[in-house]
Amino acid sequence: LSGIGKAAEMYASDNGGYVPRDFWYGCNNPNAGHQYGHYFFASKFAQYVGGRPVPIQYDDNDPYLVEVFREIPMYKCPCVLQAEYTLTYVANGVDFDYYRRYGGYDSAPASLLATVPGVSSEVAYIVEADINLLPPKHFGTYDVYAPWGLTFVNGVPNPTPRAIRYDDQRHAGRTTVLFFDGHSESRELHPEELPVTLFNPLDT
Repeated sequence: LSGIGKAAEMYASDNGGYVPRDFWYGCNNPNAGHQYGHYFFASKFAQYVGGRPVPIQYDDNDPYLVEVFREIPMYKCPCVLQAEYTLTYVANGVDFDYYRRYGGYDSAPASLLATVPGVSSEVAYIVEADINLLPPKHFGTYDVYAPWGLTFVNGVPNPTPRAIRYDDQRHAGRTTVLFFDGHSESRELHPEELPVTLFNPLDT
C-alpha cells in the first residue's frame, strides 16, 4: 500500500492534483449520460506501479484488467494465497461533494486532493478487501462508497463488507490503511480504529 500511495502521488502530479476513486459510468448509470467505462484506481495507477498503461477503451474490460493486474505483484497482498486474485484492495469511493449537498451517499470518479474533507492524512483512501465476498475477476465492486461496505457499521461487525472483514486473520487481527496524503498505517480490526468517519469525515 505504501507503493500504491507513491503511485497516487505521481498520478496526482500528472493530473492536476486529482486522484481516481471508483466509479462505473454509462450502461445503466442515469447520472453518466452516454459515456461508458470504469474510472478505477487500479487501472489508472497501473503504469505507475510497473504495469502497462490501460487504454481508455479497455478500462471496463475485466478480462483485460485481470491480465494487466496479474503483472503487478504490488496489487496482491502476499498473505492472500488464492491464485485467482490479482487485486486485493478496495478504494474509498465516497462522493464528498454529493454528501455535502444531499446528506446521502454516492460514488465519485475522482477527487481533487486539496478538497478532501478534514485532514487528508486522516481520511482513508485504499484499504484491504474482503476477498471472501468480492469476485476475483470482476472489478465493478472494488470500492467502498457507503457505510454498508465498511468493516463495521454503527460499531457493529459487518458480515458482508467490501472492505476487510472484522474477523480476517491475514495480519493477526490488524489491517493496513492507505490515506489520501500517501502514508499508510497499521490499524486494529476494531470499530474505534475503522469508524465511518475514517472514510467520510462529514458523516458525524
